[in-house]
Amino acid sequence: MKYKTTNFHGLKISLQNEEEAEKIYEDIFPGKEYEFNLKSKEPFIIDCGAHIGMSVIYFKQKFPNSEIIAFEPNPGNFKLLNINIKQNNLGKIKTVQKAVSSKEGYQKYYVSNEKTSPWTWGDSLKKNDWTDLSSHIEVETVRLSSFINKKVDLLKIDIEGAETEVIAEIEHKLKLVKNIVLEFHGSSINPKNQHEEILKILQKNNFGISIKQEGKKITEDKINKTDPYWLIIKATRQLLPLPQSKPKIRIRINYPFSLL
Repeated sequence: MKYKTTNFHGLKISLQNEEEAEKIYEDIFPGKEYEFNLKSKEPFIIDCGAHIGMSVIYFKQKFPNSEIIAFEPNPGNFKLLNINIKQNNLGKIKTVQKAVSSKEGYQKYYVSNEKTSPWTWGDSLKKNDWTDLSSHIEVETVRLSSFINKKVDLLKIDIEGAETEVIAEIEHKLKLVKNIVLEFHGSSINPKNQHEEILKILQKNNFGISIKQEGKKITEDKINKTDPYWLIIKATRQLLPLPQSKPKIRIRINYPFSLL
């Protein structure tokens, strides 16, 4: 794998495709795609689909004392992810070279066939309109729920078409998750990935939801499903109202006569 290291918007970044890295940077930093105001000074963040580390760097700039688990299955990206973490002096980050899925094992993973300057942000476990179906590797998969064993302040999911599968798999752990930012990837080639099912699961588990498409905030009924389509779904778990106790009823009887 050939890569170069460059001064990138004040960051020391090793990369294969500078144009791709620029677009990712624009979405995350100026575009504030992953912005959340987390109350914890030491938040626990899970990053699914960390790519070469741009999102991890953003989280560490915003929350320096955060603890992060970063998943990235592509071997080349995983190597660059670790290089970028080290050369930007980032601590308290665990990197995992596995794809999050609904099952543990090994699965086919579609990757770019380009050798010189590959676009790898569309690599996926799923066949999609933007996926290079001519080339694939085998990657190890893991259940995301096995990593959610304490309060998660922010769960970021960018996994190119496996979103519904993973959200369904972690539903029993959603009570531990406070905030979610999810990039939804809709494609007729991958009909099992449905934003309707994701929203249904989140709403059932008491999450307030906001949706953006093409940079604009929209309601669910305004989603443009022109194939393919993408959404940014942000969700925050709402506090359940405390149960109200029934008021005590006191009966006072005034007797008009003496009982003696």
